[in-house]
Amino acid sequence: MDSAQRRPKRLVPLTQIEEFRPRARARPRPQRAATERKLGGAQRTLPDFTTLFSAILEVREGHRAAVQVRRFLHPRLYVRLTNRGVAGGTRYTVRSVRATSPVRGVVETCGVVYSQGRALAVTARFERQRDGWLCTEFALLTGQPTD
Repeated sequence: MDSAQRRPKRLVPLTQIEEFRPRARARPRPQRAATERKLGGAQRTLPDFTTLFSAILEVREGHRAAVQVRRFLHPRLYVRLTNRGVAGGTRYTVRSVRATSPVRGVVETCGVVYSQGRALAVTARFERQRDGWLCTEFALLTGQPTD
């Protein structure tokens, strides 16, 4: 039968449709904490990347004391943030964050932040240490050349 010869499907009034009843599951699924994700082959508790992105951006712009996020930052990144000085007081709103694990014990994240009507990209790399996750790289991609 040619597509031009097909008859359109007839709509059924709602009164004739059976009530939807989901099938019962054989056994309930285990519930995971919201911060647990399966990355790199191992299930580990990860930090809330949205909150960390906001906190690091606030330190970068001088709205937050750097010591508040020190335990999440690699010493080299901490020094880079504290020696940078106040950039200009821009406020950022984190809209979305994505995470992936290229190797076990490493999580690479990227996100979209908004500031003054512009969408900017932010990237970070987190490595698993004995004490928890440590941010080793952080970059705000503004689309403008840096010094």
